[in-house]
Amino acid sequence: MSAKIVPQISVFVSNRLGMLRRALEAIGDGGGVLCCSLPESECFGVMRALFADPASGASAARRLEESGFRTKRVEVLLVEGASWAIAAAELAEAGVDVEYMYAFGDSLVLKVRRESMGRAMYVLGASREAAA
Repeated sequence: MSAKIVPQISVFVSNRLGMLRRALEAIGDGGGVLCCSLPESECFGVMRALFADPASGASAARRLEESGFRTKRVEVLLVEGASWAIAAAELAEAGVDVEYMYAFGDSLVLKVRRESMGRAMYVLGASREAAA
């Protein structure tokens, strides 16, 4: 199992024709984006975009904000090559509460509380390289 800290940008997108397009155009093609999701909603959605490195995430957030979008930047754990259930069990056993998770391919993305990040990194053998 490998785990590392990566940046995630949450973008508040109103559920109006063309808003998703504007947000995606602001993020740009590629640009270090690992994955992007937008759950359904009646009024607005929170699009989450995961980036390979902090510089790509900061650049995308700046472009989104310049285009009028509200953003929030957080660090999340990207876990690859492990059973999702085993990773969740190890975190629970260590007393690490997962705020939310999503997955893409064979990767698991976990948002844990800031005060639990160090413990989560230790439990999952995470590296701080990507967040530097």
